[in-house]
Formats: sequence, structure tokens, C-alpha cells
Amino acid sequence: MTENFKIEKSEATDRGILIYIEGAEYPQRAYVTPQALFLFDIVKRLLIHATNFPLIFLNPNKALKSFNDITSKIIPSVLLKDENLTPIARELKCILTDLTGSQQLAQCLAHIIEYDTAYRYRLHDIARETNKDKLANNPRKELNRLIALYQEREELYGNQDTRNKISKVGKMLSTALLIPKFKKVFIKAIRQSNFTELYPDYIDIYWICQRSDYKYLGKTNEERQDMIKHLSKPKVYENV
Repeated sequence: MTENFKIEKSEATDRGILIYIEGAEYPQRAYVTPQALFLFDIVKRLLIHATNFPLIFLNPNKALKSFNDITSKIIPSVLLKDENLTPIARELKCILTDLTGSQQLAQCLAHIIEYDTAYRYRLHDIARETNKDKLANNPRKELNRLIALYQEREELYGNQDTRNKISKVGKMLSTALLIPKFKKVFIKAIRQSNFTELYPDYIDIYWICQRSDYKYLGKTNEERQDMIKHLSKPKVYENV
């Protein structure tokens, strides 16, 4: 979040919008406005309730249409062009479009990652613990390993509500991978993705080290603060 800092300037780059903060070593990614936060909070609540509703399992196509119809009336004013999305949100949109067959749903979910830094940094954290070969070769086993790793890291500092939400989504995806047709689509989507775009670079690492709401990078708050002191200044967009 940028509201606690003085913003010096913003810049649209080919790797998303950068916000330059007074006194910060690196710019922050994504311009998170109060309007975007408010609207996507509504969307997240819709998603949470949707996973508890039998329609999503009994008639997924109808559930998807209903969700898209609702969100199309809520979020158009805060949707960004692809070139203005953070790299992780942009790549996630591509993966989810291939996975779900719905560009509208993929765009919505990618923007949740764009605007919700808690989710974005957690996804960065878990993505860097795997690669496309591991996920494609044995997707369910690898996904379950990542879910367990996430839960372990959330336990020390994290919010129980966030842990339950993310774990639930992960377990739904794991269950879906028991369906051969879905598993085939999942493997194809992962293999043709630019998976390293999900990894954090030095900008992301810098801001991840500022947070204390999760065991990011598998390190304690104190260990991450020590990391900041030793961060060199390589090319800004070089992946860690």
C-alpha cells in the first residue's frame, strides 16, 4: 500500500506501473487506488460465496456466466491495459485464459493479484519455490506440496482468514486436477507459460522484505530486514 508514504512520481513501464516513494530504495509496483480496492473487495466476496454454492460444481458454465455478468458491471472503470499490469498479473492472465477458456474471468482474477499486494506477494513467494517442469510433470503432487508450504509460512505471522481462503482455492484446484481433461489443459497452460514472470525481482523482494504479515521467502522478519541491508543494486528487472 502507498497511502502511508509520500509519492514522488509514477511511471508507466513495460513491466507495469511504478510508484516512486520518498526515501525508498526501489519503486513500488501497481497503483492501488481506493476505488480499485473497494470494487475488487466486492469481487473477492463474490468469489468466496461462489465456492460455497453448489451451482459452481453442478453447472460451472452457468456459474461462470453469472459471475462474468456481475463483474462486467462492477470493475470496468479500474481495469488496466495489459501493458500496464505488473508482470505477475499479466502472465497470470495468460495462464488463466488458457486454463479456464474465459478471458473475462482471467482478467478479473489477474486484477485481484494486481491490486491486492498481500495476495500478489504470497503468490510471488510460492511461485519461486517451483518451476514449470515440476508443475507440469506431476501437477497435483507439486501443487499439494506448495499448498502445505504456503500453510506453514502463513502459520507464523499470517492471518487465519487469508490462510483459509487461499488454502481453499488451492485444494479446489488440486481436486480439479483429478479430472483428466482439466489436468491436460493445466499441463498445457503451464508448459506454454512464461513461468518466470511469476517470480519476484529485486523490486518485489525489496517490498516483500518490508512486510511482516507472512513468512516471506521462508525467512523471519528479522532475517528479511537483514536482507534489505545487503541488497545490491543490479539491473532493476533481473529476477532473483
